[in-house]
Amino acid sequence: MSPEVATLSPPLPRAEALQRNGRRLVVVGYGITVVGIVLYCMACLSGGFNADMGDLLLENAVPFGRATLALLGLGTVTWIVGSFACLRGAMEDGP
Repeated sequence: MSPEVATLSPPLPRAEALQRNGRRLVVVGYGITVVGIVLYCMACLSGGFNADMGDLLLENAVPFGRATLALLGLGTVTWIVGSFACLRGAMEDGP
């Protein structure tokens, strides 16, 4: 009896791997940003309609205001890194 050998697919060329990882990062960054937008809206609207929007963040009336802005920044940076990775892979792939 011979043991079963797992067949591994050949590794992707560098250009294709960069494009694939770049696309994943773009989608992940998009998802993080959308979640950040929803949470930011919830944080801003929880202060009520009479509250000044500047006071919500500067006076820290809503503790999640700055955290959601950081989440928006993280999602945007992830999206940008993914875009450049995908672009670099496309440039290395050639015509």
